[in-house]
Amino acid sequence: MTFNLEDFQIKLIDSINQAKENNSIQDAALKFIIESDKLNYGYFWNWMGLPLIQMPEDIVLTQEIILNEKPDYIIELGVAWGGQTLMCSTLLNIIKGQFVIGIDRVIPEHNRKRILSQTNSSNIVLIEGDSTDESIYNMVMNLMIKKEKRVLLILDSNHTHDHVLQELKLWSKLLRKNDLIIVSDTVVEEIPKQTHRVREWGPANNPATALMSFLKDNCRFEKYVKYSDRAIASYNRGGYVICNEDSD
Repeated sequence: MTFNLEDFQIKLIDSINQAKENNSIQDAALKFIIESDKLNYGYFWNWMGLPLIQMPEDIVLTQEIILNEKPDYIIELGVAWGGQTLMCSTLLNIIKGQFVIGIDRVIPEHNRKRILSQTNSSNIVLIEGDSTDESIYNMVMNLMIKKEKRVLLILDSNHTHDHVLQELKLWSKLLRKNDLIIVSDTVVEEIPKQTHRVREWGPANNPATALMSFLKDNCRFEKYVKYSDRAIASYNRGGYVICNEDSD
């Protein structure tokens, strides 16, 4: 067997395109998401002992994005248990980035201590507050001391249309050309309303509808098919976005 990476990548692109257009695969993926969610499948996975609350392929795609795109800062709106925060911290250390800034309305003290007590967590800043609050945005701006900054923005807090749209409008101002956004839980638009776990969001009121509205009014951003087209058994289907030009 000849290990020719260029040939492998060419064949891979063809396979990704076929999977994207294969209705049987897409339908099977959605059925798996719907049924496995009833058993909290996304809670099965952890980083350094803390839950990630993500699908496995979203975890892999996030690490690809960090290692490929090499952001200086990762801004995570929604910390929850902190598994994803710790994963971002670990990977940011590898690429010698600056800080992971995690923002959540409530960060219990015991959870904060658990996150910050981990090895190599010195590059984590946790801020308690509303991710749509402009004073929080200004606080983060002051923390970002590196002028020529690359930013990865991860939206994973309140998943209602209005809240996600406010987050996108506010935090997208930080992003420059080639910076990325991961909009989590866009799959909510494609699955029936959850009855096993009551939430404010559901079909027609979720991150996907917010993202569609944001992209319609903001030509600086578009879905990044390099990642979006591979997100099949994913909570973030169509939720990988790239900034295609600097702001004025």
